[in-house]
This record gives sequence, structure tokens and C-alpha cells, in this order.
Amino acid sequence: MRLGFYDSGLGGLSVLKAFIERFGNKFSYLYYGDSANAPYGDKNPEQLISLMKNIFEYMQEQEVDIVVSACNTSSMYLQDIDKDDYPFEILSLFEAMKKFFESHETSSPIALLATQASINSKRYLNWGVEIFPVACPRIVPFMESGHLESAKLAFDEYLSSVPPKIKTIIIGCTHYSFLVDDEHRQKYNFLDPAEIIASQFADSIYADRSFMQKTNKSDELDLNFHFTKADQSYVQTAQSLLAV
Repeated sequence: MRLGFYDSGLGGLSVLKAFIERFGNKFSYLYYGDSANAPYGDKNPEQLISLMKNIFEYMQEQEVDIVVSACNTSSMYLQDIDKDDYPFEILSLFEAMKKFFESHETSSPIALLATQASINSKRYLNWGVEIFPVACPRIVPFMESGHLESAKLAFDEYLSSVPPKIKTIIIGCTHYSFLVDDEHRQKYNFLDPAEIIASQFADSIYADRSFMQKTNKSDELDLNFHFTKADQSYVQTAQSLLAV
């Protein structure tokens, strides 16, 4: 059984990491980082849909069984793609968050830190909760260029714009997951789509007895990367962030 993950670059590694930590070597993993076209946060819907179709064609060539959209921005626009065109199931971070809120009632406002494209989509309004959106355009470019300390400073700056009454924050871009530290967690309750989609996968698809019979029996982790643009430094940053 082969699982494919995709993102504009490094961010989706947080989703891949959540799956590896939960399921280990029970699957073969393929990670596609579209670093040549990063960031996705400044792309319009037509561009995002075109990029996703290219990725899905690649996943089909690689005979992937399930594709996990490890990019919050593009997952906001997955409903505009005919998924029947592809032989695999596509799991969406957007749908995972929607399902989460359907089973977790809340009357308190929640902050969404996300890319501008995600916020422009306004599809987070379908989650049925009061959302305070905060666009964070500088974080992904910093991370993709290897400036992680600058990304952390920018993350703190964006957090400071969250109203004091809000104590729960949605990590609306998978890049941001790597920036949350213990000090942040003492102040806020973070909802990480990476952990949420891995948990939902465990409770639904993975729990299916017939599906479990298709899991791998290897003792070694089968993991492959495909970056559309990467030098050695970029690959080293990816390996450091994944750290499994």
C-alpha cells in the first residue's frame, strides 16, 4: 500500500511525519514537494488547480493508492477538481478540519493562521465556527529559503495580532506546524490539521479490516521524495524537519 503526500514544498512534511509516527513502516510513502512553484499562498485558484492536476498525474504514474493533500492552501480548492478522473482516493486537510468541527462543538472564536490564498477562498466559513483569519504571507518564503529563525520571528509577529480573548488557533498552513514550540502551547491550544487527518485516517480507513490486510510487512521504512527544485541544502532542511 503506497501513500502519496504533496505540498508546495517543505510544509507537508509535518503531515507525512504525523503519519509515520502513527503508522511507521506499515505503508510505502511518497512525498512530492512542488518547491519550484512555492509558495502556493500567492497563487490564484486557476493556478492552484493546474498545479494539483500535474501532481495527481505524477501520483498516478507512481501507482499511489491514496493521496493526502498535505497543503492547506490547495486543499481549499480540491472540490473544484473531478476526483473521479484519478484511480486513488484524495484526502483533504480542509475536509478533515470540517469533520473535526462537526464532532467538536465550540462557541468560542478561533484564530486561523493561514496563507492569503486560503483566507481568500473563505471556505473555512463552512467549518461552522467563528473564525478570526490572520494572513501570514512571509512565513512560507522564509522556510522555503532555509531561514527558519526568520520564519519563527514572523510567526510570533502574526500571533501577536490575534485578539487576547482567543485561546485556540488553527495551524492553517502545514509549514507553520514546525514553528510551534512549548512556550506557544502554554498560551494557546493549537489545532494541527496534520495530527487531525492522521487521527481520522486511523479511525476510518486504517480501521477497515480489508484495508489493514494491504499494509506492508517490511521492517524498514519505505520513503521516497520528489522535489521539483532542490539543492543539497534544501534536502538537508527537509531531512531535519522530518527527523523520523
